[in-house]
Amino acid sequence: MAVPAVVIDCYDRPPDAQTLESVAALMARAYAPTGLRAYSGAEIAGLMAGPAGRMLVARDHGNIPCAALLANIVESEGEILALAVNPDNQRQNIASQLIDKFAKGEKVDRLVLEVAMTNRRAIAFYEILNFCEIGIRRNYYLIDGIRVDARLMDKCCISE
Repeated sequence: MAVPAVVIDCYDRPPDAQTLESVAALMARAYAPTGLRAYSGAEIAGLMAGPAGRMLVARDHGNIPCAALLANIVESEGEILALAVNPDNQRQNIASQLIDKFAKGEKVDRLVLEVAMTNRRAIAFYEILNFCEIGIRRNYYLIDGIRVDARLMDKCCISE
């Protein structure tokens, strides 16, 4: 499958309100099947307000956000807080492009993330990208009123 042409915008401070709300809506749509609660526009702005906050937004040919990555960067370590892809754009390599651009743009030596143990598709995706389990966070997520463990994963990016 050909990689779709997307434009990736990188933010190190909160973007305009329209971008925040369209990313929040994108996350809500992408997270709906998992039962996870998406960040609101205000929560995204709050994450972006600190010096560590980063956001990458992939836009399709119509300039509409089709994927987003929220992260923190501290020195050479990146933490992926959220990764969302519009269901219509999944399996098109866009999430991989976002992770790659974040790691290379920030000169990240290591990436870490948590993923719900029930989110098997996400776990499989991260494993394809060579993320490895480094621990379990018990009862980390609350999904539909049920506590769910998180798989803590990391990936070294030094050679990339």
